[in-house]
Amino acid sequence: MLDYFTRMKEQNPNFFYDICVYSDKSLKHVFWVDARSRAAYEYFGDMVSFNTTYKLNKFEMPVTAFVGVDHHRRSCLFGCALLGNEETESFEWLMQTFVKCMEKIPYGILTDQCGAMAIAIQNVLPNTRHRLWIWHITKKILQKLGRLSRYEEIKATMNGIIYESHSRELFERSLYDFIEEYTLHDNNWLNGMNTHPKLGLSVHSSF
Repeated sequence: MLDYFTRMKEQNPNFFYDICVYSDKSLKHVFWVDARSRAAYEYFGDMVSFNTTYKLNKFEMPVTAFVGVDHHRRSCLFGCALLGNEETESFEWLMQTFVKCMEKIPYGILTDQCGAMAIAIQNVLPNTRHRLWIWHITKKILQKLGRLSRYEEIKATMNGIIYESHSRELFERSLYDFIEEYTLHDNNWLNGMNTHPKLGLSVHSSF
């Protein structure tokens, strides 16, 4: 991998990579961006989606990607990384390395509900607006609430709260009423939305 990155850097000085190793010199984290991705970020990097694919590679390491949308509404890749784990310290290293590479802080970033990731964003990118992808929330409704006897009714109500709340205050109030109505005070997933670092319940997509 290092040989490949070195060759790419020799071919194009705008290729960027950074590697973090453990004390025994084994690979801990690696981040890389090609010249085209750096150029795309310059134009379309105001809003960034950050996602992790869990260990679907021969290194058995979480793969992460920074992705944006261009002026044709097509996805454009801003950078990739392999992380040693999904702890806050690892995400902080990645965010710091991303900013060092791009020399520009994104206006907003979209992620899933990973708490360690949220803390890292808060620490490294305190002025970046952090929001959650709605589909990350809705796809978990069945998993987290599917065993309840009034599931279909609960699902419809939950979807209504998510898609019809156009402010943080309305979302918080609606979710509170939802938890009260269906007696879901012990549901850790719902309660976690209230305690999500910095975000509160900002799952709506407006910035």
